[in-house]
Amino acid sequence: MGQSTFEELEDLKNAQSKNDISALKVRLRELNIEIVDLEDQANPSTMRSLDEQLKQRLSEYSALEKSMPEKVEKPVGESPEQLAIAKEIEKNNQQLSGITRRGKDAVARLSSLKSDINTLASLKGSLTALDNETKERKEELRETCKRFYLDIDSIVSYKIDTNNIDSKLKESSTEVGKLEKESDEKFSNSTDFEKIFSIPDLRKAVQYLKEKIKVLQETVSAPRRRYQRYLQAHAEVTSKLEEIMGNNENPKPGTIKEIEQRILYIKNDLQDLLNKKHAARDDICRSIYQAKEQVRSFYESLKSSVENLLEEVSDKEFKVTIDASFVPKREFSKKFFELVNQTSKGPFRGTSEGQTELNERFNDVNWNSFDSVLSFVKNLVEDISKEDLSKQIKDSKEFYDLLFSFEYFHARYELRLGGKNLNQLSPGEKGLLLLVFLDYA
Repeated sequence: MGQSTFEELEDLKNAQSKNDISALKVRLRELNIEIVDLEDQANPSTMRSLDEQLKQRLSEYSALEKSMPEKVEKPVGESPEQLAIAKEIEKNNQQLSGITRRGKDAVARLSSLKSDINTLASLKGSLTALDNETKERKEELRETCKRFYLDIDSIVSYKIDTNNIDSKLKESSTEVGKLEKESDEKFSNSTDFEKIFSIPDLRKAVQYLKEKIKVLQETVSAPRRRYQRYLQAHAEVTSKLEEIMGNNENPKPGTIKEIEQRILYIKNDLQDLLNKKHAARDDICRSIYQAKEQVRSFYESLKSSVENLLEEVSDKEFKVTIDASFVPKREFSKKFFELVNQTSKGPFRGTSEGQTELNERFNDVNWNSFDSVLSFVKNLVEDISKEDLSKQIKDSKEFYDLLFSFEYFHARYELRLGGKNLNQLSPGEKGLLLLVFLDYA
C-alpha cells in the first residue's frame, strides 16, 4: 500500500479507528458527568438532606402561621375625612403589594436572563469549535481527494450560522441592561408606577410608598392606626408564608414545593433516567470496542496472509505461531489505584489485598469478548458501590472515564515460538527463528 515500514502501514490502516475512538471518548466523558450528577442525587444521603430541609421549612412555616397577628376589626363611624385618608392608605398598600411582587419577579427574570446568556454563549462557543474542527478535518482530507481528482468542497458542504444566537444574546443583554438601570425619576402622587421596570427603580418605589403610608397613618384615628398595623402585619406574614411555600408551577429553590418536587422526582423518576444513561454508556462502550476490533481485524488479516509460511516452518518441537488478540496494559493497575482509596472499606481495601483482588478479576476477563469486558467493568463498579462509593473513589467521574473508555487493553500482533513471544525468547531461540525465515526467503 505504498508504505515503507510496518509501523506506517499500521498507522494508515488504523487511523480511522483511532479517530472514531477519540470522538466516542468525548461523548463518554460528557455522559459520565451527567451520570455522576444523577448518582449523587440518588445517593441516600441526598434524600436524608432533602427530608431534613423539608422538615426545617415546614417548621418555619408552622411558626409563621402561629405568629399571624390577632384580627382587628375595621373601625366604623369614622368621619368623611378619616374615610378618605383610609382609602388613600388602602390604595397605596395595594400599589406597594403590586410593586413588591413585580420587584421579586424582576429579580427572578434577571437571574434567568443571565443564565440564558451564559448558556447561549456556551452554545455559540461549541458551534464555533465544531466549525473549526470540521474545517481542520476537511483540510486534512483535501490532499487525498486531489490525488483522485476529487473536490473536497463539493463532497463536504455544511453551514454553521450563529446569527440567530447573536440576536438572542443581544436581546437578552438589552433586557438585562434595562432591568439593572437606575433612573433619576423623582416619585410623586402623579407617578405612574405601572411603567416602572428596572429593579433599582422598583426598590425606590417600594421605599417611597412605605414612607408615604407611614405619614398618612399618622393622621388617622387610633382605631384606624391599629387596624392599618394589623393589615400590614397580616400582609407581611402572608407574604413570608408564600415565599416559604412556593408555587406549584415553577417553585423557587429552597421552597417547600420545590423540595417536595425534588423528593418526588428522586422517588419516581430518577432511577429510570439513570438506567437510560447507563444504557447509553453501554452503547458507547460497544462502539469503542467495535472500533478497537477493526484494529484487531487488521492484524487478523495479516496473520492469515502468512499462515501457510508458518505451517511450513513449524513442527511439534518448533511451533511458530502469530497471535492477534486483545491484551491488557500493565499501567492500568497504577492508574486504577491512583483513584481508589485503599484505606476505606470495600473490595480493594489494603495495598496487597487490593492488588490481588484486581489481578484475579483481570485474569477472569476474556479480552476478545465485549460482553466479558463490560461485565468486568460493571461488576467492579457494582461491588464498589455496595459500600459508600464516595469514600472509596477519589474522583467518580475520572474513575468512570478510565473504566468505560477501554483504554487499558489493546490489540497486539506478535510472533510466538513455542507459546513464547519474542521478548521471552533466548538469544539462541531468536537466532534460530531468524535463520528459519531467512532460509525460507
